[in-house]
Amino acid sequence: MDWIQGERFIDLANNVNIFYRHTHDVNYFFKNLPTNNPFILISHNSDGCIMWNPNREDHADISLIPNTLIHWFGQNVNVTSPFVSSIPIGLENDKWQKKEQKLRLMKDMLRSNHVKRNLLYINHNVKTNPTEREKSYKILEGKSWVTIDHGTNGAGFSEYLLAICQHPFIISPEGHGMDTHRTWEALYMGCIPIEKRNLNNRFYEDLPICFVNDWEEITEEFLVRELIRIRTTDWNMEKLTFAYWANKIQNYA
Repeated sequence: MDWIQGERFIDLANNVNIFYRHTHDVNYFFKNLPTNNPFILISHNSDGCIMWNPNREDHADISLIPNTLIHWFGQNVNVTSPFVSSIPIGLENDKWQKKEQKLRLMKDMLRSNHVKRNLLYINHNVKTNPTEREKSYKILEGKSWVTIDHGTNGAGFSEYLLAICQHPFIISPEGHGMDTHRTWEALYMGCIPIEKRNLNNRFYEDLPICFVNDWEEITEEFLVRELIRIRTTDWNMEKLTFAYWANKIQNYA
């Protein structure tokens, strides 16, 4: 599988007409441009947003965009601009265990058939965004069609993956940033992430993601309807490959 990971975007930079910066370093980059020629910018590997994020102070400011910018491909896009497009956070570079082991676990899990044990899975750390994450727990706890593990994903990545595979849906609220690794883990494992609509995820409406305006919309009947709709719709699954994004960026150069 051609997994998407933040570190892979670094290799697309040639420091001639394609530059890479962590999102929290973009403002400095714009103020100290290394070139006067037209260029493409890639920003990633940061919880910072492109424009204001209430959970972070290190946002990138589009008012600093120079007139030599061709296009900016960045993570956590919190603005509407013809010069800015979102790219996925993808999978983590290294967490819980070494990257190679984690990817191997995902590949092994995909080779197995998994019996669904409930409709919706919830498991996230509320500390990274208490306002959004605590609310989803409170609204959905106690429902017979919901499996809740209160932030116990640290118990082991294999157990977490198995739980994802055993449910058709998983709640994926914003954390420090707007995009989350959970969304992309779920998509790779064949589980449908549920996200609240925001400016960033409008770029991913052609992927099998369930979007809501509020967590109160989620009922058993709603999820049954969404499951039928999503399973009977053709999606742009090429967007789950790193090659798709690499080609998109390089075609601008």
